[in-house]
Amino acid sequence: MQIEKLSELLRYFEDVAQTDPGSLDRLVSITKITAPTFLNALLYREDERKRELAATLPPLDRITAAQLTLYDNWQSTGGKKPSRKKKESGARMQRFKAQLEVWTTTADVMLNSKSRTTKVTFDLMDRSERIDRMKKYKNPTKSKGGFVVVNGEPVSPEWANYAETIVTAPEDTLCGPAYSTAVQGTTYVLNSLAALDVRTADVLPDDMEIMVALGGGETIRFHSFDKTYAGGAPLATNAVRISRLAIDHTGWRTGLLRAPTPNEPEVNVDDCPY
Repeated sequence: MQIEKLSELLRYFEDVAQTDPGSLDRLVSITKITAPTFLNALLYREDERKRELAATLPPLDRITAAQLTLYDNWQSTGGKKPSRKKKESGARMQRFKAQLEVWTTTADVMLNSKSRTTKVTFDLMDRSERIDRMKKYKNPTKSKGGFVVVNGEPVSPEWANYAETIVTAPEDTLCGPAYSTAVQGTTYVLNSLAALDVRTADVLPDDMEIMVALGGGETIRFHSFDKTYAGGAPLATNAVRISRLAIDHTGWRTGLLRAPTPNEPEVNVDDCPY
């Protein structure tokens, strides 16, 4: 009943705004005074939801498609660290990065940047890089994520354990946490990370895999990497491989994401058209 009354009131506001534009400023002033929380939600809730989604990876049973793009920012120097003095390209950039895009849409929805649920980035770092970077992650002026410490202590044991996992990952592994960057700073996704074998990064074999931990013990092992986008266009600058896994969208995917039912048939050549 309360919702119905609110709907009637909002319809009244809309009628007044349309028939008597001069009253619009007065209606806004009344709303500011009597319903500031509601007004704030009207103005900013959509932006807040976008920020929340950017910092959240959905559970595996909701994901219908996922794309992982691997970047090598030192391509121009053949994998050798670029020189800042010589102003070589990529001198201030992490060598290997991975960008994850996730969709939870149904099969009839086109997969594009507007329909995706979230996009996050991973810096794939060796052990020494992870140790140095973790110190920066704990700086509250640079991150609003749980890596922040208060009075010398982590905000929560979960974040402390997560940081320890990243730092102590095997020597032969390049890995890093998922993060998104917005105006307010960098947001890290708890318990999520990507991992790549160092030897794989050096060679980029056809059967390479990159593991992405979604959190909650769930992972996606990206496989069936390609050198072009779904339409055949070459990858963007510095991108070296891309994996597109999906339940449907056989013309888009490079491989099957996972079996949607226990009776899912084995993957065949039609599941990996590229």
